[in-house]
Order: sequence, then structure tokens, then C-alpha cells
Amino acid sequence: MGNYDCGNDQVYSFKVSNASKGNTIKLGSDRPVKESDYSYCPENDWRFVLEVTDDAVYTSKISISDLRNIENGQMVATGLKMQKKHYRSGTIAGKLSCVDTNNR
Repeated sequence: MGNYDCGNDQVYSFKVSNASKGNTIKLGSDRPVKESDYSYCPENDWRFVLEVTDDAVYTSKISISDLRNIENGQMVATGLKMQKKHYRSGTIAGKLSCVDTNNR
């Protein structure tokens, strides 16, 4: 993903680095859906929407699989909250296919 050499089915965790309050991070199991010049992570097998609640948030590694056990509104880490959790089916570990970040 991004600046990292990562083959298919190899992403198990992530870190947040210097994120600003109000940013959202979406992690999903399915490839992004493209509409005109906008793409988004669909809510099919699983998707997690995280909200940055403080300025200049840094985290240690966060297991994507562990997000399944965090309820909406609960803190994932200091300054990072689960905004919306959707899990219908499928393996989470290593199956990240979509990442979307934005500032509201």
C-alpha cells in the first residue's frame, strides 16, 4: 500500500501518523468503487470507518482483525475512534483491499 512494497494478502496492521482531528480512515475488504472522479470503499464483506478525534494523532501498530471486536463509538487508540463498524462475512487478516482517508 502507498509507499510500501506489499504484495496481495499481506496487510495485517496499520499505524496512524500525524493525523488531524476530523479526518476519517476507511478500511475495507473490497476493491474501491469508482464513480466519476471519486472512489470509495464499499460496505460489502467488511468495512471499518475510524475517526481522528484529536490533533496530531500517532498510534502504534493496530491489528485490522482486532477492529472487529470494537463497537461503534469506542476508542481504538488514543485519538482514534470507531465511527462505524460493518462486518457481514469473510476473513479480515491479510484481506485489506481498500483504504480511503479524508478530512471532513
